[in-house]
Amino acid sequence: MKIKQAFVTRENPAEIFSIIEDVLSTRPNTQVFVDDKIYEELSRNGSDYNVYSHNYMKRVHYQHDNDNFGGEEWLALSEGCYFDKVIARGSFISNCNEYMQLVEFHSSKIKEYIHYCSGFKQLLLIRFKPKS
Repeated sequence: MKIKQAFVTRENPAEIFSIIEDVLSTRPNTQVFVDDKIYEELSRNGSDYNVYSHNYMKRVHYQHDNDNFGGEEWLALSEGCYFDKVIARGSFISNCNEYMQLVEFHSSKIKEYIHYCSGFKQLLLIRFKPKS
């Protein structure tokens, strides 16, 4: 198994979407983990980066209640505001310490990625670029 690390800048943590898209388009059997700090920044201040939370349908695998509000959480990168065209979207689950695992991903290059259907030949860890 290959382990790959990728880094995003603190100025633009939304870079995770292009990193994920690039990696999955060449290695679809990759499991992706995003540092909690990046996910928290995008969840709290996503509008600064054109990233918004949406209530897209959850996967049955993680849907642990009947109202579609449990389990993974969706983040979507748009062309601008909340109602603009979505460029890429991914759902994340907090099933480990310090990282959010990517559950599902969609973009123009990736029609449908679901982590538990994709195999595991590569591990991708996305973190903030270390401060110099």
